[in-house]
Amino acid sequence: MRLHHLAVTAFGPFAGTEQVDFDALSDAGLFLLGGPTGGGKTSVLDAVCFGLFGQVPGDRDKAKRLHSDHAPRGSGPQVVLEATLRGRRVRITRSPEWVRPKLRGTGTTREPAKVLLEEQVDGIWTQRSNRIDESADLLGDLVGVTIGQFCQVALLPQGQFETFLKAGSQERHGLLERLFDAQHYRAIEDWLTEHRKALGQRSAEHEAATTATLARITEVSGATPGDTTGDADLDDPLPWSAGVRDRAVTACAEARLARTESDRAVKLARVQRDEARAVSVLQARHADARRRRERLDALAESTASTQRRVDAARRAEVVAPVASLFDESAAGTEQTRTAAARHAVGAAPWLPTALAESTAAALEDSDPDACDEAAVAECVRLRRQEAARLTALLPTQAELDQAEAALTRTDLQVTATRSRLQQVDDTLARLGDQRDSLVEQARQATDVAADSTALQQRLDAVGQQVDGAQRAEQERDRHADLAKRLAAVTQTTLTAREAWLDVRQARLEGMAAEIALRLQVGEPCPVCGSTEHPDQAQPAGDAVAESDERAAEQLLQHAEQVRAAADADVRRCETALAAAEAAAGGLTLAAAEQARADLRRRVARAVEAGQHAEQVARDLDELDRQVGVQLAARAEAHDELAALQERCGSYRQRRESLRTLLVEAVGTAESLSERVAEESAAERSLQAMVEAVQPWRDAVTRLGELRRRLDETTRRQGFATVAAARAAVVPTAELADLETLLQSRTHEVATVQAVLDDNAVREAAALPRADLDSLEQQLQRLEADRDEAVTRQSRLGGQADRLEMLHSDLDAAIAAWSPTRRALDTARQLAALCAGTSADNPHRIRLSSYVLAARLAQVVDAANERIDRMTGGRYLLEHTDTRGVGDRRGGLGIRVHDGWTGEARDPVTLSGGETFVASLALALGLADVVAYETGGVELGTLFVDEGFGSLDAETLDEVLDVLDDLRSGGRVVGLVSHVPELRARVAAQLRV
Repeated sequence: MRLHHLAVTAFGPFAGTEQVDFDALSDAGLFLLGGPTGGGKTSVLDAVCFGLFGQVPGDRDKAKRLHSDHAPRGSGPQVVLEATLRGRRVRITRSPEWVRPKLRGTGTTREPAKVLLEEQVDGIWTQRSNRIDESADLLGDLVGVTIGQFCQVALLPQGQFETFLKAGSQERHGLLERLFDAQHYRAIEDWLTEHRKALGQRSAEHEAATTATLARITEVSGATPGDTTGDADLDDPLPWSAGVRDRAVTACAEARLARTESDRAVKLARVQRDEARAVSVLQARHADARRRRERLDALAESTASTQRRVDAARRAEVVAPVASLFDESAAGTEQTRTAAARHAVGAAPWLPTALAESTAAALEDSDPDACDEAAVAECVRLRRQEAARLTALLPTQAELDQAEAALTRTDLQVTATRSRLQQVDDTLARLGDQRDSLVEQARQATDVAADSTALQQRLDAVGQQVDGAQRAEQERDRHADLAKRLAAVTQTTLTAREAWLDVRQARLEGMAAEIALRLQVGEPCPVCGSTEHPDQAQPAGDAVAESDERAAEQLLQHAEQVRAAADADVRRCETALAAAEAAAGGLTLAAAEQARADLRRRVARAVEAGQHAEQVARDLDELDRQVGVQLAARAEAHDELAALQERCGSYRQRRESLRTLLVEAVGTAESLSERVAEESAAERSLQAMVEAVQPWRDAVTRLGELRRRLDETTRRQGFATVAAARAAVVPTAELADLETLLQSRTHEVATVQAVLDDNAVREAAALPRADLDSLEQQLQRLEADRDEAVTRQSRLGGQADRLEMLHSDLDAAIAAWSPTRRALDTARQLAALCAGTSADNPHRIRLSSYVLAARLAQVVDAANERIDRMTGGRYLLEHTDTRGVGDRRGGLGIRVHDGWTGEARDPVTLSGGETFVASLALALGLADVVAYETGGVELGTLFVDEGFGSLDAETLDEVLDVLDDLRSGGRVVGLVSHVPELRARVAAQLRV
């Protein structure tokens, strides 16, 4: 890092714009930044930090008051810093957050922080970013350190530059790891930790599988490891599992034998029970036959009575048809009499009183000959004549009904016409409202459509921004790939440089032997000049030749050329990216596409509005046509209503004249039709009465003949009276049941006798009765035992098979677990060793700390070259692996060796001046090693802020001599102090 130019405006104590030309100061190599206390010397360093990191060192950043109180209220703070970072010339323009007056009105508003990062490419300043987060990432990669680390190695502010000297191992570890790119060793530690965790998880899974198999074995067998064997090793459960399996196989064989014995006992008990059951059945048949024979003997008298009843029923079956025919005729006669009586009651209102009374008496006496049928026929004739007269008047009634109907229809048409007229009026009102709405829509659509041309032009412009944003996205992806390639070739270059340095160091270490090989007898030594060479150095077995160094240097040069080409590709890609971003107008691809989509929708709406305006014009024409149609319909409805009202008056006059004509004929009836219906009903009732008397008379004659026939048939069948014959009748179904009963009893007598005559039944009856319940209970008990034996055999067989399979699973699980368990033990030991937590690592040094300890030793060696001069040989720094007070880890400790006492002590015991000298030497040594390591951060500019006032004159001279020597390495050192002696010693000065 090398600073070139700084410009500050309204920043800190600077009210206006102040500029610092670091190039002019850097020519001297050592310059003084002087001025009175509180004048703003430290603010210059704050501006440098703010330009690089957007922050100021220490607690001053917490105040957030970077705007100068001396500047005008409307003048905004700004810092512009030009510097070369990792070979790239950049210009950083930053403005912190500040409060400014409002442009309009009174009051203030908060202005956010801003940044502009530019890079000089081919002499032209090219914008890289104007975003704070993106600029921070880019500058972080270029600077290579955080602001805290920068203040420890490049900018040593008041009271803080001794932090690295007094820091603990953990704080030094973080700084050194960042500066010397030792993160891959931290990655090794992390990988070992993750590898240990992964192996632990896999081992836990194997352990869980093994434990689950053991649990299933325990569940299946009902045993617990160690509870049945007495000496089972739970760490190796295979013997226990084999024992459980063997015991299950033995138990299964025993259960199989028990089941065989149980089957044999069940078969024997079943034979005994079946034999006893057969004898018991024969004995039961004999006893049942004896009981049935006794019952049949007791039913002998009942059987004879049933036989006599059946015979009488068969004779009564001859009389029954004649009696049924007589009963039907009697019923029919009564029905005809009832019908004649019903018709007489219906005709009574139309008969003279005497004729009605004589007819009722004849029906009461059941004497059809007493009815006067001729008188009733005369009444029928008179009613028929009256009905004919009234029927002749029915056309007049029909004409009246037609007049009524026409009047009703006309009234309905009047109502409908009035409703239609109202609908036409409503439609005209609605069409008027619609026309007003369409006129307003046409105006609005015309206004929207007028913007379509301007919107299309804006859409074309946004399309170009979308193309630029798309190219920017592609260039960003390409830049990321090129940056990865640059990082890879940079790493290759660092590796080549480290190899070249190692080869060079090895050649330097063997240089004495190389010179000794060139010595000739009598020739002077090029080192000491002596012509005698008594003890020449001998080359080591791994000595490095000059050709090896040249080969390593050529590899380094090739790697640097590849890195330069990759860096050029990155810069060209950044140029293309900047052009694409300019074409995008500062919009992201998503924002540009969103803007284009919005404009497309607006253009579509404008086009749609134009089309809508045309449609609205057509709708207005159609609406005007509909209004004309409705006005014509309204006039037509008015004319039709007047004609219908005139027709209603004519119909009412005709209706009144017809009503007057029909009033006399209708009488008390509701209408002429009702009166005609009454006369017709009277005629029908009287005619029905005449027609009902003759059937009644015929039925009475037929009933007398059937009475004589029934009496003769009853005597022939041996019954004294018809009632006796009726009593002997038995229903057909019941008669069939009685005959079936007689037949079954006859058959049952024969069957019982056959059973009693059977020899086997008689022999079984002579034997004693068997105890079937005991035999059945014994069989059930044996079958239950047999079922239990079958179940036990099946259960033990399944258990043995399951245990055999689980034993194989356990064997496989333990075999799969073993390599993982061994690998886990190794991973735990390595992870603990590299993390510094292992007992084999007594100093608790992490792997990354162990690697960084070598760099720290180089830093200490470089610092001792200066502290030895600055302290007159009294103090030297020592690197130690021992943990310091409060450190959890060792490996990065620093001690101060006092040459006067010969003791090493903690840096915190130094005085103020001694601490300044030791800290300065350590910071310079750290900067030297970092600059030497090209893979680290290039620190071309170094600032030391105050601390010189604590030195005596002699020590101050030594310190300045050391600082003055830094110019030979191309480094620029800026001293910040108000000590007068420095103004006399340092020629190049910047006064504040």
